[in-house]
Amino acid sequence: MKRAMTIVIFLFALIGQAAGLTVSMDDAEGAKGGTTGVPLNISDALALGSMDIVLKYDPSVLRAMTVEGKRLGENAYIEANGANKGEIAIALADSRGLNGDGTFATVTFEVIGGIGSMSPLTIEKVTAYNIDLAQISATTKGGTFKVTSEAPREAGDDTMVMLVITAVSTASILIRWRKKERR
Repeated sequence: MKRAMTIVIFLFALIGQAAGLTVSMDDAEGAKGGTTGVPLNISDALALGSMDIVLKYDPSVLRAMTVEGKRLGENAYIEANGANKGEIAIALADSRGLNGDGTFATVTFEVIGGIGSMSPLTIEKVTAYNIDLAQISATTKGGTFKVTSEAPREAGDDTMVMLVITAVSTASILIRWRKKERR
């Protein structure tokens, strides 16, 4: 009897350890004026067929641009809607189901906040179903985004500015020269 009770307790402990699906974002940073891709991760996925996520962020620091499928989600259908300021809704569907742990998508943000500003990356809502359309419970873990510096200028920026200045100066000199020539 004691042995049977030990086995039952052990089985309940194993079931308790199976946490289920987790959707998370890591902390990230980026340069003001640049763009940064922030990974969306899942862990303990088992035949994940579809998922809807609402991700919230501070719109004075970031602007969501695109969402692209990555390693686990590279064959999934992924659609995003950023119509609400400071929020992006992401839908994922995969008829074969996603399994395992890793990055399934990357959200690319334009960094618009000042240096030192921060934004929470909050996974507000997750609704998930397996390939048999049974709902899966999911836990979430958000992150924080920090603006670290000014984005580096493109190598061609300085060259282009110098070409414009040279062209304007040359045009000005030619105009003056022609005016003197007509006198």
